[in-house]
Amino acid sequence: MKETENFSDNPISIEKTLDGLFDKFELNFDPKNLDLFTKAINHGAVPIIISNHQSLIDGVAITKVIEKVISQVNSEKLNGFYLPYAVSINTGDQDPFVTQCFTSLAEKCREKQVFLIPVVRKKDKEKYGIDEHNPLYINSQKSLKKIISLTEDKYGLAIFPEGTTQGGRLNKLGRFFGLSSADPENAVDYLIPKFIKKDIDFCVLPIGINGSCNLFSPDTYKVGKTESNIIVNIGDVMEPRVFKDNPKFSSNTVLTNIAQKLLQPEYVGSFFRSPQRVDLT
Repeated sequence: MKETENFSDNPISIEKTLDGLFDKFELNFDPKNLDLFTKAINHGAVPIIISNHQSLIDGVAITKVIEKVISQVNSEKLNGFYLPYAVSINTGDQDPFVTQCFTSLAEKCREKQVFLIPVVRKKDKEKYGIDEHNPLYINSQKSLKKIISLTEDKYGLAIFPEGTTQGGRLNKLGRFFGLSSADPENAVDYLIPKFIKKDIDFCVLPIGINGSCNLFSPDTYKVGKTESNIIVNIGDVMEPRVFKDNPKFSSNTVLTNIAQKLLQPEYVGSFFRSPQRVDLT
């Protein structure tokens, strides 16, 4: 049985744990892919990072990728990235310990030009009663306006289209549920058709996170003691022509790419499982 710890009563331990989390994520990529992505940004393309979602600490993986990207981009071309998150994390509705950690994590991300912005999901309205009259919902609408205007403000977007960490949960057989289909309300499915219609240049970088759920379980909300690192595979850049040539595009197109090329078999899940996929063992 994997050992776990809960640091909710010790702020010093929380800070130490968060520092250690950044060291646990190991980036695996072809430098040519990152070069192509950053060159596109330097030439004016709007950058979009799309990732699977296994754990509430996946923002650390995204932040490490963004650090690499920003180090290669002209500062006048990019002010940072927006990373939407469920507002229920901040309110304590999901878990008080998570909220306590989140405050420190958000500050660390901000230092690295990753700006976490709250959004109210449909399930937040239904489960936690965050409706149109709630101040949290009003703030969420302001966040969505930020996302919509990111091209004018010179920001990129990093997003988990699934909108849930269900992929990192265990089913009754003790296996991971794996990658699930995208939330139909995710921002990517709104933005990319808009970019294509207005002839706005953009580029998409797919990310496959492998094993973050073993370090911080979405089932228990506890930190697991594991010796192995979390492998973050950075995929090939997807340019606008990929989406223009596919009228049925959705963010599931990118998630399929992630499932086939960037995830280890146990994290793929039945929805995206395919005999043509490439196993990363």
